[in-house]
Amino acid sequence: MSDNTLYNIQVSNEGLVNIEYKSANGRKTKKLTDLDTLIAMFSSMKNTSETPVLPFGCRKIISTEKNEMIMIESQSKIVHEMKYGSQTFNDVMIPRSLWVFYVKKMNNGEKQIYKANIYTMDSLSPFSMNMPLYEWFLNNHGQGYYGICWGSNNITKIINGDISNYGSLISVYLNSVFNDHLPPVYTKLNDFKSLLPENERGNVPTGMPGFLHILQKVKMLPDRVLYRVNYTPQSIVSDFLTGRGNV
Repeated sequence: MSDNTLYNIQVSNEGLVNIEYKSANGRKTKKLTDLDTLIAMFSSMKNTSETPVLPFGCRKIISTEKNEMIMIESQSKIVHEMKYGSQTFNDVMIPRSLWVFYVKKMNNGEKQIYKANIYTMDSLSPFSMNMPLYEWFLNNHGQGYYGICWGSNNITKIINGDISNYGSLISVYLNSVFNDHLPPVYTKLNDFKSLLPENERGNVPTGMPGFLHILQKVKMLPDRVLYRVNYTPQSIVSDFLTGRGNV
């Protein structure tokens, strides 16, 4: 074994393998194993793969030559402060939801979000690719073609940073100052009012402030107040891969 050789492997007729290698401090060490073990070790090394650090709650990342899709499940949580215009609502319950971000790979190496959709999920069912999804009911989000309206929020740095930070896009949306742009189409405030005692329903504001008012008082949303859409996580993935639909 010369001074420049790191490994010297000799295989005997009996299938025994003698490995002599030089450690970082220059010391030579010998190991004896069998040929089957050595082949299995190299095979394992070749087939090993490792994901990057993923966003919390990440369910799917699909990357094609020109686009990426990131699907993140967000569990029910309390947002301590949400704003609609000049109004502030404290301790708002945001239900379990599915966030789907569509990212375009630009020719200059940068990335841009070209669409981001949100779906309400039921509170109890285990996640599955075929589970039902429901219309998102807060403003500044149009189901299908439009997705999230980011307003003046600059999300370029997040999109072009580490993929593990994509979950912070959820906070960017929820911490925005909301307005009357892109209200829900099918979800009805009157259905949400049914979650309150009858003597409190007359005090509910109209529009999105009404939804936020109710979400300050309830701990979960039953399916009966939600509008089911014609998508499942699996159909969203299929439409992305085939280029079909406005999901």
